[in-house]
Amino acid sequence: MEQIGPDNAALPQRQIRDKFVDRMWLCVCSYCVVVIPIVIWRELTLGGGMARVAPVTALSVLAIAVTPVRNRLPQVVRLGMPPALLALGGLAGLYSYGLQGSGMIAVIFGSVCAITVAPLRVGVAALSLIWLAVIVIALCYMRGVLQAPFGVEFASSAVNWVGTTTTTVLLTVYLSAAIADYQRSTGLLLHKVERQRDQIAALANHDALTGLPSLRLARDRLEMACSHALRTHTRVAVLFIDLDGFKCANDSHGHLAGDLALRTVAQRLMDAVRTTDTAARIGGDEFLVILNGVEAEAVAIRTAQKIIAAIAEPILYQDRRLRIGASVGISFFPDHGQTSDMLLDHADQAMYRVKRTGKNDYAVFRDA
Repeated sequence: MEQIGPDNAALPQRQIRDKFVDRMWLCVCSYCVVVIPIVIWRELTLGGGMARVAPVTALSVLAIAVTPVRNRLPQVVRLGMPPALLALGGLAGLYSYGLQGSGMIAVIFGSVCAITVAPLRVGVAALSLIWLAVIVIALCYMRGVLQAPFGVEFASSAVNWVGTTTTTVLLTVYLSAAIADYQRSTGLLLHKVERQRDQIAALANHDALTGLPSLRLARDRLEMACSHALRTHTRVAVLFIDLDGFKCANDSHGHLAGDLALRTVAQRLMDAVRTTDTAARIGGDEFLVILNGVEAEAVAIRTAQKIIAAIAEPILYQDRRLRIGASVGISFFPDHGQTSDMLLDHADQAMYRVKRTGKNDYAVFRDA
């Protein structure tokens, strides 16, 4: 399973950012190809001079020339040029036309791109410089240092409306598409992270070989069972199971045989208990069964006998019959402990008594 952790999470994030930047390159290039001829046409129609549009034209030629080879540029240049071109072009438009043109729109879109692709501190610094320049230009117009080049006829001219509308529509469409794709890609990444987090949690709480709950999950379920038993005035039985003869079978027939034996034992344990109970693998050849709502010790003893008989059935491996037994120690809540650690320890002690007295049997802790 490919995991997204702190170290490799940056890779898909960079891919998402690079895809966004690539869209912005296409946005800037298309904007230059479509809008700049309209701007030049507007100047010629309204009697302006080409010197007024020279900065924007130069930036546009640069953008069109660099776009086909953008992937060969250094990373910093490739990431920074689209917002820089938009912002500089917008500032040039503000300087030349004030609020009569569409420079402010380009400045806004360039600012959004800058804060999106740049690290936070760099983005904030870029925004500060951009809007400081806007303030300076605004003060120049307010104090009469700069003047709008055209009068009332500019606002009513068809060529100006075509230019401004085209600029707004193009930038809005391209930036909206880029942001939507950015959000969609980020959402997919977050979904993948959540799915892998669930898979990691499942691996932490379940044994990979048998699929049974691990000791960690078994402890949680035991504590929940004890809490429920306190409320309902019932008991909980803990069966600590250690396989007899497993090591010999594993050493004699190999790990494949051992794995088969463990999976078979796990299945037989699940078949031997109720769906409300828990069967867990807590070690190499150690298993745990938690019986909920036990009314009498006889119920747990019958289950232990059933488990011992089920595990004792031969396990077919190739042309051989593997024979494995089980030693079972039993403890009860609240009789033999108030905590999961005490119950597990007492069941373990009872199991070792069985080991010392012949194996393949059961013992209750108070008999130990």
